[in-house]
Amino acid sequence: MADISKALDRVCEKFGITELNKYQKEAILQIVQRKTDVFINLPTGFGKSLIYQALPLVCDTVRGTTGHIVVVVSPLVNLMKDQVGKLVNIGIPAVTLSDISEDNMKAVERGAFSVVYGSPEAWLKIDRWRKMLASDLYRKKLCAFAVDEAHVVKQW
Repeated sequence: MADISKALDRVCEKFGITELNKYQKEAILQIVQRKTDVFINLPTGFGKSLIYQALPLVCDTVRGTTGHIVVVVSPLVNLMKDQVGKLVNIGIPAVTLSDISEDNMKAVERGAFSVVYGSPEAWLKIDRWRKMLASDLYRKKLCAFAVDEAHVVKQW
């Protein structure tokens, strides 16, 4: 439990908050310690995004290795860009697959980003990203898939 406490303290420090709320803590514990799928349905403002955004840092701390990655499926391009901007500002390497340069595409494939956002269409229709997810690197470093804003997806 000491490692997870240390990890949660690192998350608070990195994100500039005093503590995680009970829903955030419970979700992170379920994912990291019990390795179970988690469905989170909370109102706006409860910090749902922070849960998956914090997972690479938590996994790096708890597992004693670095470079963990979270893949985020989100249908809202502007929301992805906004979240990437906020993460980059606090020193978390993040990227969205929309409007991405070839250099950043290669960096995504090398595992250079902790949080990788993409639309459902990007993950399903672009062969490059599907192959990447099946690569040895992503099999080793992937700590979670997150589906954000699922209620606005018209078709799955």
